[in-house]
Amino acid sequence: MKRIFTLLAIFATGAAAALAEAPDAFVFTNADGEAFDNGYELTVSDAIVEEDPETGEKSIMLPSGLYIKRGTADASQEMRIAIELQSIDNGDFQLCFPVNCHLWSEAGNYVTESTRLSGDTPSDAQCEWFAIEDGSCRVKLTVELGHTAMSSWTTDDTGASITLNFQYSESGVAGIKTDAASESARYNVAGQRLSEPQPGINIVRFSDGTARKELVK
Repeated sequence: MKRIFTLLAIFATGAAAALAEAPDAFVFTNADGEAFDNGYELTVSDAIVEEDPETGEKSIMLPSGLYIKRGTADASQEMRIAIELQSIDNGDFQLCFPVNCHLWSEAGNYVTESTRLSGDTPSDAQCEWFAIEDGSCRVKLTVELGHTAMSSWTTDDTGASITLNFQYSESGVAGIKTDAASESARYNVAGQRLSEPQPGINIVRFSDGTARKELVK
């Protein structure tokens, strides 16, 4: 009986240790790979205004500059990001991770596709707020650790989280971009990559890291 209790104690200790390490399995970082503390709140107020040289239309984007990288997790660990869009005054919140881009314009709970991160290089989360006018957008991102079986996702644990607090006003504009960088990718609103412009709203990403919504007729 003593041996059974000892084994149970060892198992319980190991489970507690695994749970404690969950926030460090994957970490949110800046572009330089410097990790944010778990639960950190990042205020984003610098905006980029892109102006179409042909139509004169402007697109307002507040890039978060957020990255994510593997911490203590091994390369076989599956993960995804849970999105809690707490409030959004106007426009759309966009997240392009791990590959497909998704736009949300209403508060709610959403998730990305699952993936595995290999190597130590931070992956660009490519999340930003496309504002239309002055206002704010608040969103909490949380790493979910789990596995996929028979095309069904199961969450085993939750990891690091970060809250993005976007604040836009005319005084926060970092600059107006009129010179066009080369197009690097194009998506529809469902997050599917497009090989050419398609009627409707297209999400276009450029080689300089910026993005723009285009209405194709």
